[in-house]
Amino acid sequence: MTAAIANSVSRKNFFGTLSIILLLLLMSWSASIGNYEELSEDVSPSYITSNNIATADTSINKSAPNNGYSTQQSILIFSSDSMDSRGLFDFNISDTSGNPLSTSFRITSAHLVLRCNQMTMFGSGRTMFYATTLDASHTLSQSTWNLASTGVNWSVPGADGTADRGGWEPPYISSSTSVSTAINDTSLVQSSMRSGSNQISFVVSALGIPVNCDTRESSTASFRPNLRFEYDAIGSNSAGSVNITSPQNGIALTLPDTLSLTADTTPTITWADLNGSNVEVQISNESEFLGIHDGDWVWNSWSDSGQFTFTNNTIGIFETPSTNLSAGSDYFARIRSSTSQSILSDWVSVKFLLPDHDISEEVDGSKS
Repeated sequence: MTAAIANSVSRKNFFGTLSIILLLLLMSWSASIGNYEELSEDVSPSYITSNNIATADTSINKSAPNNGYSTQQSILIFSSDSMDSRGLFDFNISDTSGNPLSTSFRITSAHLVLRCNQMTMFGSGRTMFYATTLDASHTLSQSTWNLASTGVNWSVPGADGTADRGGWEPPYISSSTSVSTAINDTSLVQSSMRSGSNQISFVVSALGIPVNCDTRESSTASFRPNLRFEYDAIGSNSAGSVNITSPQNGIALTLPDTLSLTADTTPTITWADLNGSNVEVQISNESEFLGIHDGDWVWNSWSDSGQFTFTNNTIGIFETPSTNLSAGSDYFARIRSSTSQSILSDWVSVKFLLPDHDISEEVDGSKS
């Protein structure tokens, strides 16, 4: 009996001591890992790239106004004073499985990819590719320079009326004899989605060296027209806005001195009422921002930040860098905003003049 009681007491002491040791170890381990932090769910955007092959395409040619080209494996795209041949393209805006993309999803970038070859018999140099939306109802298998579909005219031949197409986006410029374009049509696709449509059609024009571009009938599948865009299901697809405060529309821009009126070929553009986080600026010789003499005159505050100064969240200044803007011509400038969600607004534009003469002020106050 005595031995049994002794053994029982011994076991109690042993387990008591072991419990204290384990408790100390647990306290030491808890102190070493610090405070417990619950893992948060990752809600950062996950961009998905989708490639959509054209569902229909053709070209329309001013020199052959009754001809259609929807069965051709390649089409001519070229515009000049003497001839005009434009490419027309239909696309679905679909996800990676080929299903219509929800119009609530956010498009962060979109590019029209065309496989084109310069017609080198016309020389060498650059080709400037321009795109806009084709807005008029149409059937591309029946479209010609004059007709949107059988028996139905464009409002202006060549799908060139305001009811036929939208405004031209900034150009994609290439000097390569063979190129896969990346014509930026982000704003156009975003606008289509905001309007509730997951289909879009484009008009494409080209200035400079003429090009032949592969169509959906091309025997090389990878050369077929492709609408490539990135999207995600998180964030807002609402557009912002911005207003130009200078130059004022129609003004002549001169250097700010009192002795001469010399053209300011590096004009300052200011804005106000910015609803967004960035801005984009384009300058052109032409009111439609489609000009063969234009330089690469497109800048934005996310890539060319050194040219932009934000006074505050709504006001800022763009200093045009030294370019080949020359005196003696009218110019057009436009600006648009981009939100923190990469959604582009509509353009706001002005016209200004760079005078081609110097006017000096004499001592008596007269001008000469």
